[in-house]
Amino acid sequence: MDADARSRVLAGLGRRNGRLVRQLGYEQAPEQMPVQTPAEDCRARFRMETPGASARVPSRSPAPLVEFEDLLMLGDEALRRVFAAADPAVLMLALTGAPEPLLARILQQLPAADAATLCRRLNHPGPIRLSDIETAQEQIAAVARRLAEQGTIVVPGSRHFAAAA
Repeated sequence: MDADARSRVLAGLGRRNGRLVRQLGYEQAPEQMPVQTPAEDCRARFRMETPGASARVPSRSPAPLVEFEDLLMLGDEALRRVFAAADPAVLMLALTGAPEPLLARILQQLPAADAATLCRRLNHPGPIRLSDIETAQEQIAAVARRLAEQGTIVVPGSRHFAAAA
């Protein structure tokens, strides 16, 4: 994570638990940590481009914008196809940080023994970097995007795509 992102995370954490920030080796008091401006906060929350960034104009119809959270909107069959096309190790890593509603849908589709095993593995994954989880989730989203481009699955009204319209 870059220095600005680290500062924002530490500032937020410092406001909630200053002792933990000091335990992590950052001696800066929470009130001295930089505070994120409303514009920065808005840009981070809605993943807006920074001013001056050039927008890419596609020459053909744009591919559906699919992010990992959009998997919640997929039907069960489409979700199965995405997971079948994904690398199992990447999928397990991506599910480690998955939203609870998505995990609940997946666990409902599995036999009880397999669901229990998956829960155990997800609850005790061992040491993992957050960036590895994010990368894995991006790779799963890329699989879904590729399948949508091929027409194998349909991504119903992605909230990101709809917001851009």
